[in-house]
Amino acid sequence: NPLAPARDKSVSVQLEIDTKGDYADLHNAKEAIEHEIGDTLLWEERPGKTSSRITLQRPNCDPEDRELWQEQHAWFFEKLDHFHSVFAKRIEAP
Repeated sequence: NPLAPARDKSVSVQLEIDTKGDYADLHNAKEAIEHEIGDTLLWEERPGKTSSRITLQRPNCDPEDRELWQEQHAWFFEKLDHFHSVFAKRIEAP
């Protein structure tokens, strides 16, 4: 649709949290978490929804450009592994 606003293309790594209390605990540690990640994260509590999200986004990155896939996938796997190491120690298993 030519009248639709242009969307910034990006790739991202995201943690979806089903418990608002867990999200609040993580948000309270936001500064330390972002320091460990080494970047600013997008924190979305999403009031009225059943889950909240924490996202690391790589903007201006077209996921449809096949020539960039190798670089994008390397970024994705590196950040996904880092996300896991930073968040896994802060989230207790039920």
